[in-house]
Amino acid sequence: MAEKYVAANAYTLDVIDEKKIQFDSYGSQYMTHISSITRTFNFLAAQVTTMTRDLLFQSHGSDRGGAASVATTTRTENFDDLPSTAEVRLMHETLTSLGGTPPALEETFGASKRPSRLPRAD
Repeated sequence: MAEKYVAANAYTLDVIDEKKIQFDSYGSQYMTHISSITRTFNFLAAQVTTMTRDLLFQSHGSDRGGAASVATTTRTENFDDLPSTAEVRLMHETLTSLGGTPPALEETFGASKRPSRLPRAD
């Protein structure tokens, strides 16, 4: 399956790539493997989160020896820590074309290294 782009809100883009494979495991009992990678670009937080998920199951259930397993991993990185800005720029453009209104890239890069602009509590 090709990548799917989903505007989660005005400043967040999900890039989803999912593959499904079905194979014969025990005669007529089929196993299904679904592997997905979701990259979430949050332009307000200036972060990208990568989540991988692998799901393996037999759809007929436990009455006939069915089984299932799930494995997930999640990693979050600041835009400023990425080795290249090219992907961030492309995803910013994609979100904008989907109707999103993310902050300008000039405001996004360097956001994790700037001091907070929040007013101090007295």
